Amino acid sequence: MILKGEGFEIRPLTTCKLDAAAQVYRQADGGRVSSQTVLEDMTLSQQAGGVFCGIFDRQDELVGVLDFIPANYAGRAGDACIRALKIAAPYRGRGYASKAVKRLEEELRKDGQARRLWACFVGSCPTRRAFAMELGFRPVEEGGDILVKNLA
Repeated sequence: MILKGEGFEIRPLTTCKLDAAAQVYRQADGGRVSSQTVLEDMTLSQQAGGVFCGIFDRQDELVGVLDFIPANYAGRAGDACIRALKIAAPYRGRGYASKAVKRLEEELRKDGQARRLWACFVGSCPTRRAFAMELGFRPVEEGGDILVKNLA
């Protein structure tokens, strides 16, 4: 699955990009992240029915990581989930994250399999929560950390 947007492209990451993806992880989350950690995340994504992708700019530089389950999230046929969304520090504030989510939503609507999209990447992080809410995600329960958006 390759999703093209204005000035970027989302496509599955291959193992030859593990070091670059680890750099994105480090810049997005801090700490020491190895290529092995990225490989483990790729494997877990595949096992969950997910698609582990890179977000690439016009120069084909890896600017972020988007991991999503396009359908059957948690055994629910009409649900999709964004498991991870990470943007490298030098590329923050340029709209890559919001454009990637919107482009994914377009594709999910077009495909028609998912009626709801879960923002599983948020957790208890206030910044990520605010970002997701700006994109139309809402808490499942008042004050809760679990956010969802209707696609229908």
